[in-house]
Amino acid sequence: MLIACLSDIHDRVRNLDKALEAIARARADVLIFCGDLNSAEMLPHMAQAVAGQIHIVAGNNDDELDIKRTIDSERLLKVYYHRLIGRLTLDKRRLAFTHKPKDAESLLEEGFDIIFYGHTHVAKIEQVGKTWVVNPGDIQGRFGQAPSYALYDTADGVPALQSLEDNRTNS
Repeated sequence: MLIACLSDIHDRVRNLDKALEAIARARADVLIFCGDLNSAEMLPHMAQAVAGQIHIVAGNNDDELDIKRTIDSERLLKVYYHRLIGRLTLDKRRLAFTHKPKDAESLLEEGFDIIFYGHTHVAKIEQVGKTWVVNPGDIQGRFGQAPSYALYDTADGVPALQSLEDNRTNS
């Protein structure tokens, strides 16, 4: 199963479209979103572009009521809102996702295969014990770096960063 992870869109629709196209080409089965949509209007946009389930948490720039209202009013049946921390088991892999690095760090004791987080806008992959800890970077393209996202294949259990600027892959 291929899992895509995005974070920190901050209403950058053009970059989001590029990422969603790349994710569709990669045939990702599930999309994880680590917060900071800025506008819940991004949700129907994401749901239309992604064939599989979408699991999201709120970022510090998101309005929880706006997210819930948008999911309900747009009948986004494949979008699942997990509040501040999401926990899933997919293809026998345990994963968690959140927005802030401190919350990701607090999840290390729970024995997940992978933990995704956002907020810093800096793409990073590290392994802490047996757990991969991944920040997919951002879709906004802040701090002069290329917008990026992460892919995680449950078959090999290894995450990779994907750059939108030049389609590079970095493990």
